[in-house]
Amino acid sequence: GVINPSFAGLAVTYALTLNSLQATLIWTLCDLENKMISVERMLQYIDIPSEPSLVIESTRPEKSWPSHGEITICNLQVRYGAHLPMVLRGLTCNFPGGLKTGIVGRTGCGK
Repeated sequence: GVINPSFAGLAVTYALTLNSLQATLIWTLCDLENKMISVERMLQYIDIPSEPSLVIESTRPEKSWPSHGEITICNLQVRYGAHLPMVLRGLTCNFPGGLKTGIVGRTGCGK
């Protein structure tokens, strides 16, 4: 069979247009899915209960509790299990009262 060149050109033109429409449709559907996921996440956040206030009156220490102090650690040795090697050896440090202290490190490093 022989195909008329004008029909072949018309078919190629429509095929290219269809490809562009298909790409636009896929892009639009992906964008819609991303927005639906965002709405789902917002609905999940709505269901999360509020955190308690910073000061909970029922858990405040008694009046006799010291209002200041410090923590002193001398020669601390730590291991993760009885059969495992020491991960901290001879740690000595002092944390003065009234300061905030944090322990930082990568996730999974044993903080």
